[in-house]
Amino acid sequence: MNFWHRLQAIDRRWIYLVIWLVVMIPLLFPFYIKPQASPPVSRLFNYVDTMPEDRALVISFDYTPDTQAELHPMAIALMRHAFANKTRLGLLTLQVYGLGLIEDALQQVTEEFNS
Repeated sequence: MNFWHRLQAIDRRWIYLVIWLVVMIPLLFPFYIKPQASPPVSRLFNYVDTMPEDRALVISFDYTPDTQAELHPMAIALMRHAFANKTRLGLLTLQVYGLGLIEDALQQVTEEFNS
């Protein structure tokens, strides 16, 4: 009997028990993850904090909607940091899709700081 036949022979109640344990153990005994910024992120954060007033921060939105879930929150966080420090900001893109992403991010951040 190969592996797949043995796997199919397992009673489904055991599988449900394993799934239940995988879901319930973290709910009953939560664990906390403390995220730490990597050195490049820390350098960027510190650079934005110490930027001269005669300089502008330029953020490139050269990504497409298929990578928006990964890259858009980072761009918004960088825009929030620049807005909080009253740093001049330039937004650019070389792709057609970037225009909509810039508008979305700019609208979201300006609404947060105008309210």
